[in-house]
Amino acid sequence: MNELFLNTVNRSIAAGWIVLAVLVLRFVLKKAPRWTHVLLWGIVAPRLVQPFSVESSFSLIPSVETFSPDIEMAAEPSVDSGIREVNEALNPVMAGSFTPNPLASANPLQIWIALASLIWMAGMAGMLFYAAFRLWRLRRRLDTAVLLKNGLYQSENAVSPFVLGLFRPKIYLPFGLSGEELEYVTAHEQAHIRRGDHWWKLLGFLLLAVYWFHPLLWLAYGLLCRDLELACDEKVIQGLDGGQRAGYTQTLVSLSVSRRGFAACPLAFGEVGVKDRVKSIMNYRKPGFWLVLVSVVICALAAACFLTSPRQDSVRLGIVVPAGSQESIVYAEEEIVSLGNEMIIISGEGLGDTEVSLKVMQAGEETAYGEPAYLTPGMPVKIRTEKGMCFKIGVNMQNDTDEDKIVYLNVEHAEAVIEETAETNLEKYRTDYIGDAPAVSQIARQLPYPEDYAYSSIELQTAEEPYELTVYLSGETEAQQGAFEECAASAFDLIGNMGVITFCQADTGEILASFSRTD
Repeated sequence: MNELFLNTVNRSIAAGWIVLAVLVLRFVLKKAPRWTHVLLWGIVAPRLVQPFSVESSFSLIPSVETFSPDIEMAAEPSVDSGIREVNEALNPVMAGSFTPNPLASANPLQIWIALASLIWMAGMAGMLFYAAFRLWRLRRRLDTAVLLKNGLYQSENAVSPFVLGLFRPKIYLPFGLSGEELEYVTAHEQAHIRRGDHWWKLLGFLLLAVYWFHPLLWLAYGLLCRDLELACDEKVIQGLDGGQRAGYTQTLVSLSVSRRGFAACPLAFGEVGVKDRVKSIMNYRKPGFWLVLVSVVICALAAACFLTSPRQDSVRLGIVVPAGSQESIVYAEEEIVSLGNEMIIISGEGLGDTEVSLKVMQAGEETAYGEPAYLTPGMPVKIRTEKGMCFKIGVNMQNDTDEDKIVYLNVEHAEAVIEETAETNLEKYRTDYIGDAPAVSQIARQLPYPEDYAYSSIELQTAEEPYELTVYLSGETEAQQGAFEECAASAFDLIGNMGVITFCQADTGEILASFSRTD
């Protein structure tokens, strides 16, 4: 539950940046068609629900994981907002307030995050109960509604026209509407239905119920409801002349009602922002082609910038200082590669004032790089590098205790060097079909065969199921069937429709071992 809550908080923070951007873009596109504003809000929703996102150099999201999933267990809790100044202001406070006591039974953050998770769940349940209760009460009040014509109902309890329902939405009207008023409100509510606005408003409310703790998302939901109405008004008045628009405006004013809280439904004709809607209707001008095109391009660029995540260009290094070590410099085991012409090194957990040194790793050789730099907590060090250069980083730290110590560095504008193992090399040949001979051949060449056996050739049986792979191996040593089990397991995992794998002696054709996927 705590991990789910932290993921929810992280997504809400990322979405908050999009809300701020949409507020700016709504102002920039104030002369654009109102449906483009609705399109902008459509960028917020995927950020709130997507379980993962694509990394991009265009991303304007500072950080997608402000709170690490293991923050509650960290020896020195910290946040990564993606903004260095914010981190430097918050992290000393976090460390001072929530650093765990080794003698305590639980870390402080374990307790606080668990409590916050319960409050979050209670708030979400309260929001959903509120919406369900309002819907139930409204449906009870509409029990006496009478059918006017197809899809239109009249009720004495309908204060203003509105749409209710999802799969078969109905339009409810108050009694006493004139013929002209009936025409306008029907056109408006039918436009809502055709545009699917009743679905979008429900989705917006459900997301608000999950992220109820974020004030910017309350603002976003309110503006979404307003933009849905404005876009619908524009759709209706496109075909009206000046006199008809005046009549539409008069109908909107006469049927306006005061909002009484947020709800998932219904879409009421005169419920939202009547003053702004009247102004928008009276000033409406059909947008030109280029304005529409520029608006769509801006929406697309906003999606590219905010639905992607920033590239992970920072590395957190742990340096083990052995017990009793008196070495002048202790280096991290991991190698990193510079992504630009400088790296920024930031002191992490366990480090006080120290010297930090770089060692170049070129073709397996180790070479000192430049002069050591002095590193102080809270004061990052910039070191000029060459893009693509591979380094090990070390610190000047001794350990006169009987236990190993681990200290941490954060390095920006760098990434870890990942050594390609046999497993990762095999993964790139994964295939769903045994008939993919090039991939199957590469997999067979690199399976972890018993000692003294080597790949020779393969034979494929793809005529009928179970499809079979026969691997011929050179070698004279006797091997038990169990010695090939790891090879078979890897092959079944990597070749999707292979049913049988058989290992044979290349010279004699003798079967060494055979396995079936159903074994």
